[in-house]
Amino acid sequence: MSSGLYTNRNVFLSCVVYISAKKRSCERSIMLLKMIILNQIVFTIRQIFANRKAVINKTVTFVILILILGSAFSNLFDPITLEEINAVYFIEDSGNGASEFMKSLLSQDSIKEYVSFKKASSYEEARKSVEDGDVEAFVFFDKSFSEKLEKDESGSVDVYLKNDSSVNAVVVKSVLDSFASGMNTAIAVYKIQGNLNGFDFSSLENAVEDKSMSASGKVPTSMAYYTVGMLLMMIFYGSEYGCEGFGEDYLGVLGNRKKLTPVNPVGLYIGKMIGLTLASVIQAIIIMAFAYLAYGVDWGPNYLMLLFIVVTFSFLATTLGAMLCILTKDIQKGEVFCIVCIIACTFLAGGFVAADFGQVGQLSPSYHAKTAFFNVMYDGNMKLALKSVGIMWAISVAFIVIGLIGTRRKRS
Repeated sequence: MSSGLYTNRNVFLSCVVYISAKKRSCERSIMLLKMIILNQIVFTIRQIFANRKAVINKTVTFVILILILGSAFSNLFDPITLEEINAVYFIEDSGNGASEFMKSLLSQDSIKEYVSFKKASSYEEARKSVEDGDVEAFVFFDKSFSEKLEKDESGSVDVYLKNDSSVNAVVVKSVLDSFASGMNTAIAVYKIQGNLNGFDFSSLENAVEDKSMSASGKVPTSMAYYTVGMLLMMIFYGSEYGCEGFGEDYLGVLGNRKKLTPVNPVGLYIGKMIGLTLASVIQAIIIMAFAYLAYGVDWGPNYLMLLFIVVTFSFLATTLGAMLCILTKDIQKGEVFCIVCIIACTFLAGGFVAADFGQVGQLSPSYHAKTAFFNVMYDGNMKLALKSVGIMWAISVAFIVIGLIGTRRKRS
């Protein structure tokens, strides 16, 4: 009986010793992995910044690009000043409905502040004045306008705008649309008494709201817009770091030698990716600081969120470069594809010219980075900013998965 107890005690002690040894071994492995990752991060950053001339040239180039683009296109971001808009109208209505309509319209100070209406002597004259560009719009009432109103039908008002669809023409259309919706009450009065005598039009003041236009709101200046555009382009150039850094470790003679070392390849890969990402982040912070001090770019109060977006986009660029290196199996070819992606994605995101390419533009990772940036900088939709960040992380994961599939095919 005592012998059995002694044996069980030995087994128990052996298990305890084994578990303790395993725990210490696991802790040492984790510590070793951390050291490998940390060393690889430091080595990668030092390796990139060892070529100071290239880093300085790259930074200065984008600083100059921001200055050139921000200055050249500054007029596109200036607020539009609306002067008095000229428009004509012609009434062909056989009744009094159209005349009453225009009489009420012209009596409104809020409308006269923006649009100056003049009566044309004929339809052809009014139409020609729009085609020649003498006026911004032409309002026409057909013969059956009053008749349709009396029959409880909708009376239509035709509005002809200039071919170039200028802002002024759009204002005229908006004024008429708003006024027409408010005229429903006036039409009801007209149907009852046959005219608008005694009708108090002040009750319809809300139909056309007088809102001043101001540039003091939270909108980007030309310098801020192109700072973000060129900043994202510079970060995207980090894909070349990913291509070259990954190629050095996994292609050619040096790559084959590293594969034969007993060092954990997972630690090397993680450290390399983090190091390459941080190299781009450091350069991005330098650009942001310079733009704030020299160009007066206001980055807003949420610096941590902006930093997170920079890290996210830098990681995306790094994974793209690594993936292209794996797929092409050549550093130089991979870098060529990187440059093509950088230019195409920056263009589609409106980095060179302030333009919106719709759903096609959303195919560019730079578009989602720009969306996140501006929503954070100018107190926009934070949900949209977080959604854009999530899309960028999803794209990064897709690049990693494709890269892993490419490495397995190479091994097979």
